[in-house]
Amino acid sequence: MKLMAKPFRRREWTAIVCFFVFLSGVLLSFAEAQPVFYTVNRPFLDASSQYRSGARSIIDLNGIWEYSTDGETWGRVRVPSTYFERASVEFRREFSLPAGLSRNRAFYLSALGIHYYAEVYINGHLIGKHSGPGSFTLGIAERILKPGRNSIRIKASNYLKTFETVPGSERLWGVGNSGGIVKDIAVIATSPVWFASADFDCSLSRDGRAGKIRLKGVIATGAIAGLSSDSLSAPIRYGKTKIQYSIEVFDLQNGVSLTRSSPQFLEVESHRKYPVSIELQVPDIQAWSPSIPNRYGVRLKIHRGAILLDENSFQVGFKKIEVRKQAIFLNGKPITLKGFTYRVSSPRTGVSLSRDEMEQDVIYLKNIGANAIRILSSPVHPYFLTLCDQYGLLVFEDLPLFDVPTPLLSRGNIRSLTLSLYQDILASDRNHPSLTGIGLGSGYDPSDKPITECFPEIRKGGRVLLYAGFVSPPGDKDLENLDLVFFDIPFFHQHDVVEKLHEWNERKIKLPFIVGSLSYPVEVGNNNGYSDPSSSYAQAEFYRSLWPLLDELNAQGRFIDTYVDYITSCPIMITGGHDMRVASTGIVDMNREKRIAYDVLKALFNNERTPDLVIGSYDPPNPPVFIIIGILIILFFAVMFNLFRRFRENVFRSIRRSFNFFADIRDQRMISIFQTTVVGLLSSLSAALYTTGLLFYFRTNPTMDFLFTLVFPSSLKQYLIQAAWNPFLGIVIFSLIYFLLLLIATVIIKLFSLAVHRRLFLFDAYSVAMWSVIPFLLLAPFAMILHQLMELPFMPLVILAVFFVFHLWGFTRLLKGVAIVFDFRPVFAYLAGYFVLIVLKTYYLLSLNASTGLFAQIEYHFRSVSFWSQFLH
Repeated sequence: MKLMAKPFRRREWTAIVCFFVFLSGVLLSFAEAQPVFYTVNRPFLDASSQYRSGARSIIDLNGIWEYSTDGETWGRVRVPSTYFERASVEFRREFSLPAGLSRNRAFYLSALGIHYYAEVYINGHLIGKHSGPGSFTLGIAERILKPGRNSIRIKASNYLKTFETVPGSERLWGVGNSGGIVKDIAVIATSPVWFASADFDCSLSRDGRAGKIRLKGVIATGAIAGLSSDSLSAPIRYGKTKIQYSIEVFDLQNGVSLTRSSPQFLEVESHRKYPVSIELQVPDIQAWSPSIPNRYGVRLKIHRGAILLDENSFQVGFKKIEVRKQAIFLNGKPITLKGFTYRVSSPRTGVSLSRDEMEQDVIYLKNIGANAIRILSSPVHPYFLTLCDQYGLLVFEDLPLFDVPTPLLSRGNIRSLTLSLYQDILASDRNHPSLTGIGLGSGYDPSDKPITECFPEIRKGGRVLLYAGFVSPPGDKDLENLDLVFFDIPFFHQHDVVEKLHEWNERKIKLPFIVGSLSYPVEVGNNNGYSDPSSSYAQAEFYRSLWPLLDELNAQGRFIDTYVDYITSCPIMITGGHDMRVASTGIVDMNREKRIAYDVLKALFNNERTPDLVIGSYDPPNPPVFIIIGILIILFFAVMFNLFRRFRENVFRSIRRSFNFFADIRDQRMISIFQTTVVGLLSSLSAALYTTGLLFYFRTNPTMDFLFTLVFPSSLKQYLIQAAWNPFLGIVIFSLIYFLLLLIATVIIKLFSLAVHRRLFLFDAYSVAMWSVIPFLLLAPFAMILHQLMELPFMPLVILAVFFVFHLWGFTRLLKGVAIVFDFRPVFAYLAGYFVLIVLKTYYLLSLNASTGLFAQIEYHFRSVSFWSQFLH
């Protein structure tokens, strides 16, 4: 007897159209969101007063700007501000230039940070472009600015690409991909002759009682024809005139001059740059150190006759940092580095921290007993370094290269961008006495090409140390051009960390043993005792138990990763799923609320007694939802199996005699649409139960977290994380996904029938799709106890193998059903189906590899971490 399907042909097309409309709505839900801004309200923050003097003027561009993502609709936002969505945003505003300021002046734009790429236009003229998170200046040509109202327009974009930008594409545990005008911005007005740059090398005498300042700077000139003159000024002849420049060292407390150089004369002409240098002895100085952060003021002046042309001031300190064999010496005395890694982040201001937030962080770090800080995010605000100068923190500033396989660094454009950023950091931060080292990145694998070969232009030496972070002991080639190496320990279980520490120590490398990052993520709000591995007490116990080992191994430095929680570029699965965009590895949360690890580390840093920790009680979670839903699936199937003889026969025939069963569908023999839908729903629910069980087990597994980040876009990974930590939600989501895939298969089969000119009703295609996955019902009993099974040795591998086998089984049955209803030989359907499947997956993986370096990252991860240990845990 045939199913009456003819009246439904028009409805079939209506159903297909409605289905595609629904699918389009689902896909649109993953579209990129509009930027959300985190703002800070302050005037231009001149960290060392180098821009504020009687000879310079600041046109402050902080404040209200207009912004647009499409060039048509405009909103208002305060600058500095941060957004974390991937977006290209255009900013614009007007500013006023006083009439008296426009004559005989040179102008340049000072931007302390625009992420990541910026094009700057003033009054419609392009004045420059910049790539990277560092600060930069752009000269403004004559006649671009005019008295009165002027306009500025900035096109900013934070789209990152693995092979084209530094930092590259988003990384798991990487700091959030911030965009916008994230730091202060201003137009600086100077005389036509000014100091364009100044580099101070402050060294100590052997006895540490005297110092020497070596200035290497650049004096730039604009149009000098309009320079003011007096009776002492040299005349302008043939377009040239003489100026004199000098350097003065003064006491920051009372402004009393300590010493000054004699005037140095220089003949200048318009639109040139002149390198200059001065050496100045400074007697009776006190060295800068974390315990006694003595600083001095340096004032640079340029005169023409008695007329002051330019003046700017800096704060410097005298220190000597050395590496001797396996120890670090500061001002001739050995020092052990005790500090934290630091990533700029705030729930209120993003990476555009306020003055109070920056100062609070530095005070907290000093209060805990830290003498060093390792900056792992984009370059910090100059004011933050000024605070480190003031309070006494040795600063190690990493280039934003995080867990990057060195083959990717060998590309010419990445190398050039990295060198450019290295030079930007040196130019903006090198005069800070706190700046101690610049790192070439973290998480390198020594089995790769030596990183210093990737950057042959960078060599050790100079006032700052050159270092890099490795995940295992480096070889001798990696040590040749490095002053220090840091041991970056990825998040492991404690026994793996102990094993890694012993491995590093046994290699006996020639440089000091420094633990560059030691981290322990926690579940936000989990204050159970340390028997719960996700609790804040477990974090504190982790550091307390490892501290004696670090002392035993004579670690010359130890950096806890990290001081404060931070916003990440990718959602993180292993930390609880509450706020998946926050890396909760800090000893204080993003609101600067202290965790118990703060008090424990404060005691450890200062050799005091650690506070007692609560052990608590902990039972691994075993959600009853798996058992309840599994029983419901089995009961419902059993009821259907016993009540309906036709259903029972169809079940047996679809499994044992699948050819005859699909042939009946082809011949349009009676199959109940209710029973078919029940089979599809129960099969989808069983597969969802099994899949959610797998996710629930691997939800705290770092390796699976890493793989999910590589394979899935962040918008999709967020749903996976929610499903992993909320099993009921996960079962619902995956049931809908599986059933939606069956509906998609139904539509594809129907459209295929049109392509091959075969008559096939929509219900026949629906029946083939639903009954092909009936083997999924066998997964339900195992899914009920999956969590317990996964605890057995090597069972995770077995369970994963079963997962893939059943999915391939269902796909094979689907191909067989298609072949039968279209009268093809099944072998042709298998070959065609698996060929299409392999091509699609290969295309997807190759696309990911082209955009993210997928294969290099997977190879790097499996070599650099204890893969099997992490996976089986």
